[in-house]
Amino acid sequence: MAELHDSNEHYLMAIYEIHEEGVPVKRARIADRLSISAPSVTEHIHRMESQKLVQISEGNIVSLTSKGHKIAVGVVRRHRLAECLLVNMIGLNIQDAHIEADRWEHAISENVEQKLADVLGNPTTAPDGKKIPSA
Repeated sequence: MAELHDSNEHYLMAIYEIHEEGVPVKRARIADRLSISAPSVTEHIHRMESQKLVQISEGNIVSLTSKGHKIAVGVVRRHRLAECLLVNMIGLNIQDAHIEADRWEHAISENVEQKLADVLGNPTTAPDGKKIPSA
């Protein structure tokens, strides 16, 4: 699979997390989550729609396609595993760990992801209590 630009991964993760919270995923919520202007989000979402990563339904609800969902789950999993490592083994506070995990989530390979999960004892929740998706 071709590498995705990090901004796509940030959008996919934001969409995944907003949906995980049980609220409709609207472009305005994505803009708030990512601290990006609404017009920029609209433009990017349309690009992602053409890449078949998201779809927009009636009521302008944004949802992940199966392709987008698979990528989002991987990004969320790597992010939350990185947070576990940074908080539980290195001793960073959760806020600093979250910022650092934002960087790491794009660089961790599937092989390292699995080894990281093994080293951490295959945790099911991140330090902030959010569920870690299975591989």
